[in-house]
Amino acid sequence: MKIYEKYKTINLPWLSKIPAHWGVHRNKNVFVEQKEEVGQYSDDYRLLSLTLRGIVPRDMDGGGKFPSSFEKYKVVKKGYMAFCLFDVDETPRTVALTEYDGMLTGAYTIMSVQNVNARYVYYYYLMIDNQKMLRPLYTGLRKTIKIETFQNTKLPVPPREEQDQIVRFLDWKVSEIDNFLNLL
Repeated sequence: MKIYEKYKTINLPWLSKIPAHWGVHRNKNVFVEQKEEVGQYSDDYRLLSLTLRGIVPRDMDGGGKFPSSFEKYKVVKKGYMAFCLFDVDETPRTVALTEYDGMLTGAYTIMSVQNVNARYVYYYYLMIDNQKMLRPLYTGLRKTIKIETFQNTKLPVPPREEQDQIVRFLDWKVSEIDNFLNLL
């Protein structure tokens, strides 16, 4: 792993310093909350589910609980991110980047990603989620992160070329791991 010559302080609960040439943005400069509901057109959308494997199509015939109406479910488009900002400790996965168009429960915060590589931001928040490091942002018994708190949280942002390089490397490593697991 490349060691950078200079670093600067970022003062996040889970990250204290970053390479000096990286920028620091607040989430509100990267994420735009998407609140569009499917309404009466829920039959036109594929039902999706946030799982440990990411956002996946949900089998309507596979059992489980379903609401009486999907009208309050939110529209999700490929490349959007979904965050579960409540019950964070108890929720197995609180972040995902979708590969599908469809709908997700209105309980999730749906975000489009602006001005950065969405997969870079996804990997960053996946690392934080895997270690449940968002604890300092929670409030209340339900361990909820208020949208204002989340949007004001700082995000390290390398130059775009470096973001893309990080994503290519992580995609390659994940692919290697997946291939290895498929051999078992």
